Amino acid sequence: MSVIGNMLPKVDSGDVEASKLVTSWSLGQGVDNQQVGGTWTDGDEIVSLSMSSDLNTFDKRVSGKPSRIIQVGYIP
Repeated sequence: MSVIGNMLPKVDSGDVEASKLVTSWSLGQGVDNQQVGGTWTDGDEIVSLSMSSDLNTFDKRVSGKPSRIIQVGYIP
């Protein structure tokens, strides 16, 4: 299972061996919602970082939107 991030306002989880998309989460529109990186946690969740500096947590059992958003704050 891998996390796919591509500067779009969404996060995808896929099965690389089967070349199949498993789950997708949308984060809205605009540059601030573009995702710049993501990783799996020990708790089997995905955490991604958006251009707005928000940390978005995703539960792989629930698609559609983040399970939690941690607003870190933007420092120009």
